[in-house]
Amino acid sequence: MAWSLRLGTFLGVGNDPRYTPTTAFEAFPFPEGLTPNIAAVDHAADPPAIRTAAAARRLDELRRNWLNPHDLGDWVPEIVPTAAPGEEPRKNPDRFQPKAAVKLKERTLNNLYNQRPQWLFGAHATLDRAAAAAYGWPEVIGTDEALARLLASSTNARQRGAERPHRPFSTRMNSATPIPKAAPISAPRHMFWGLKPNRMLPPLISGTSRPLPSSQGPI
Repeated sequence: MAWSLRLGTFLGVGNDPRYTPTTAFEAFPFPEGLTPNIAAVDHAADPPAIRTAAAARRLDELRRNWLNPHDLGDWVPEIVPTAAPGEEPRKNPDRFQPKAAVKLKERTLNNLYNQRPQWLFGAHATLDRAAAAAYGWPEVIGTDEALARLLASSTNARQRGAERPHRPFSTRMNSATPIPKAAPISAPRHMFWGLKPNRMLPPLISGTSRPLPSSQGPI
């Protein structure tokens, strides 16, 4: 999240942060051995991958349970589409059948992150530590130091002319590109690594921006 805010752009009257793939994703230095061009099965036994995946799954599970609590609905099997001749049928994920649609409308990620419950901070902190360890960094690391290390890794790779594991380096980034100052980040240890590169969650780091309006609905 901190990388996205620093390397992304801002849009609109409210100067809202926008995820910019060319600067935020294409230039992002993934941990060695865990780059997107490596199939998950190839590092399934890698301890950093196992730890990071477990922390990410736990965060996702906690958020899903808050978004779709059992007292407001039921998880039911989805209809399995008919398979083509010679193909195995593929099971769709179960779907949530709401009992109280009005209450569920208030259960959005925007509202959850604006409420900032302690369990959410804890789950993000666990994921932060796992991600830091995957890079070989101290598990408790400040945001500014982490950003400096990421930018140094990205810059070094560009200078070496290393091939990108997802797309070539953006021409908008070069070895002299500083971290933009448009989104100063105060602090501390939580970097809140995103689970999906094309989704942005409301910032939890103090001083980054105001809470997003709930009218925007689920992210």
